[in-house]
Amino acid sequence: MAVTIIASPQEFTPAYNPMYFYVDSTSKTQLGFRYIIEITNVNTSEVIGTYKLKPTPTTLYGEVDISGLIQSQLKPDFKQMTHNIADNHLASYRLQIDEEYFVSLAFFGYGFAGSINWPNYSSPSVNPNGFSRTFIVSTTLPTYLPGDVILINQTSVLTRPELEGVHTVLDVFLSGGNYWIVLDLLWIGSGNNSTGNASYADGQKTIIAGITSDIYSGFKGAIGFLDFKNYDHLNYITSGVTKKLLTTIPNDVRISRNKPTYFSFYNDDAAAIWTVFNVAGVLYRFSNTIVNEQIGMFDALPSGGNIDQVFTGGSWVTYVSGLDLSTVESYTIQLKTTSNVVRSEIKTILLYSECDEHTTYDICFLDRLGSWITVPFYKGSYMNQDVQRENVRTKYGNYSDGEWVYNASDKGQRTYHVEESISYNVNTDILSEIECQYYRELLSSPQAYVSIDGGEFQAITITTASMPLHLKRTQRNRKVSLNFTMAVQDEING
Repeated sequence: MAVTIIASPQEFTPAYNPMYFYVDSTSKTQLGFRYIIEITNVNTSEVIGTYKLKPTPTTLYGEVDISGLIQSQLKPDFKQMTHNIADNHLASYRLQIDEEYFVSLAFFGYGFAGSINWPNYSSPSVNPNGFSRTFIVSTTLPTYLPGDVILINQTSVLTRPELEGVHTVLDVFLSGGNYWIVLDLLWIGSGNNSTGNASYADGQKTIIAGITSDIYSGFKGAIGFLDFKNYDHLNYITSGVTKKLLTTIPNDVRISRNKPTYFSFYNDDAAAIWTVFNVAGVLYRFSNTIVNEQIGMFDALPSGGNIDQVFTGGSWVTYVSGLDLSTVESYTIQLKTTSNVVRSEIKTILLYSECDEHTTYDICFLDRLGSWITVPFYKGSYMNQDVQRENVRTKYGNYSDGEWVYNASDKGQRTYHVEESISYNVNTDILSEIECQYYRELLSSPQAYVSIDGGEFQAITITTASMPLHLKRTQRNRKVSLNFTMAVQDEING
């Protein structure tokens, strides 16, 4: 009896893609066989899911896609900090794979269980009333526990009718290299020996312990099929010069210079890791939270508020003056250790540089690999206000001098609830071909935020979007128009 994992997801997998496990067992042809897969969150030690799988008809393998279960453990983690551990973007788990089927236990004889040879003979909780009992003996370790009800069938001539039928197990112990199963049956006396099989009387299956898997991780990512079929998790573990950050943004997409973008990365080393900026040939850096086998997130927009050190005179020194990006159009980002050992690829960042006098809308959205990308919608906006009122009719007029009189200022209705809904329509400047393709991720993103004129980010719901997706575009139609409402609206109560 052996269980094996014959196929599994990669150790670090985007959870919104398939996450299939295939398991096999040498006992898969047993009557009533099932694979039992119990999945435990490694960080919380909580069992988050249990699957009982029938063998597939042709191969008799156990097959399960656990992506939906792992997705349920993930939540958005939009923390506006220089760096943080994005706890809710990663779920680490392991599998306990057991099997169950109907087990028939062969026994080769019976015997006397008394004070001399039964260790628990004098224990009232095991042997009520202190009577001598009958046991059956087997060479195989039984799965029965005290209190289990078993059915005994003798395979030889029915020499001991008292053994045949249903009995309750009082005790199970090892003696002389064999296993004794003590029954609630009083001692039946010596006689012809008997062999046979025992099984659970209620048809209960026996669970056979299997194996525990290695640790796997699912992160808040969703990659398109053509990309996913070539996905290699080793490319995203930041341990060398070619390792990628957890973002899908191309180098040619302009981001906002007014509000930060937050990049994610996966680190499997407890050593300190730094975000290093190269701005016009000058190196700046800040230290990230140490994230061993976790997803970290850092501010990808350098500023005087997040820079810790600058490289000058051949060494890193404390940074004390402000950083002016007003004339900077691009810079690079790379992850390194304290001693400048490279941990990731170089990422080129382009900043949006148009000068606009309109109200500015910076929209931050969750990309396909779990980074928060902030892009500008600065080219004109429209705002629509929808107000809904709920009224109740009230008494108006009053009784005076024997008659009911009215006043021109009376109101026959009172407004008791007013609710407004404001929708915004915002527009981009002319985009490059690559930006047009990348903005599709914004339009399909499950979560987005807006900052108006550099203010605090607010959660939004994208309602409609207009974007030309023709293969051949003129410059004029390479724009995106977005309509959204605030995700939470304040109510005005009268």
